[in-house]
Amino acid sequence: MKLKFSLLLLFAGVSVTLSAQMSSYNYRREISGITGQWHTLILPEDLFEKSYSHMNDLRIYGITKNNDTVEAPYLFKSLNATPKTEETGFKIINESHNANGFYYTLLPELTIPLNDINLNFEEKNFDRLINLEGSENNKEWFTILENYRVLSIENEITRFHFSRLVFPEASFKYFRVLVKGNKDPQLSDAKMQRVKAAEQHLKTYSSKIKTTELKTNKQTIADIALLHAVPLSKITIDVSDKFDYFRNISISYLSDSFKTDLGWKYNYSALTTGSLNSFEKGSFEFNEIITKKLRITIENGDNEALNISNISVEGTVPELLVRFTKNADYFLCYGNKVTFQPQYDIAKFSVNTINSPILTLLPEQTFIKSNNVSEPLLKSKFWLWGLMLLIALILGYFSYRMLKNK
Repeated sequence: MKLKFSLLLLFAGVSVTLSAQMSSYNYRREISGITGQWHTLILPEDLFEKSYSHMNDLRIYGITKNNDTVEAPYLFKSLNATPKTEETGFKIINESHNANGFYYTLLPELTIPLNDINLNFEEKNFDRLINLEGSENNKEWFTILENYRVLSIENEITRFHFSRLVFPEASFKYFRVLVKGNKDPQLSDAKMQRVKAAEQHLKTYSSKIKTTELKTNKQTIADIALLHAVPLSKITIDVSDKFDYFRNISISYLSDSFKTDLGWKYNYSALTTGSLNSFEKGSFEFNEIITKKLRITIENGDNEALNISNISVEGTVPELLVRFTKNADYFLCYGNKVTFQPQYDIAKFSVNTINSPILTLLPEQTFIKSNNVSEPLLKSKFWLWGLMLLIALILGYFSYRMLKNK
């Protein structure tokens, strides 16, 4: 009998420990599909707005057949590679001009395929067309780019330069730049390189866009609302107008909101600034932020407002790389304000798990504690008057007894 009682106490203690670990989280999802040691867990879109401290509260707990609690370590998988750049020095071996414009012949120090040349001119304000050619013998030239537009604007309001030549990879011994026009732009420097673009795994999130033109402020405001707060790091703005334009813009995110007698008030914090222009694709990247509301402010100045045909918002889909070492029923837990980023040994080692199987998350279970305030015991005035009358009678009775004894 004593043995059975001791076992009951032991299992009760284990249950209390498990409850203490998992009950401190507002949400959990059971994990299905564990077949080995390493697996990939894709986080659902509606999780981020329920998690705290930039997802540092994520934990994966398991319950074994013996009712033991185990914790599975995880890492955030890095999905976006870093761009690789290979740069070469060069010499300007020939400068000349004719009726077509000004020629600059460049001799790279390394014979590597190039796809990016950034030109720097002494001239501060220009709008030119450029031809780029390549040759193996400095005699026979092959066209790489033709009528490629470059632009520079510098004044008290604006400082903008676009003189970067981007083209398909080309391998030549010599490169020749023709700047069309009758004024020498004075090429002072250039950067010749091969840029291997980073492979990005971004998801385009569906959103609702409301565009408002503020004529008094000479601005266009585009408010972007998403269904859930998700990690975002890129915005692309498509303009349908065919004329040349150059507008300063700022992008901000909703950082706070509060209710007043006049309705809700929203505070936005800056994410990034830049220029929306007809020379470059209107893509803007910024440090990742978890939010569900964005605002784009376009400064129109004295120009007509641009016709925005589409705005797309993109961000990573965070994935966890999880290691399981014990058989158990595992749960992804999140929604804990007081926890900290976990420290796991696997973060110190290189793990080759490119083809790790993908897990399935079952429907969410909610364990949010109720914040209901207890109602007062005496809600009715009649009870209050009755209690006061009873107290008066008791005091009167004892007062009468004391006087009588004297």
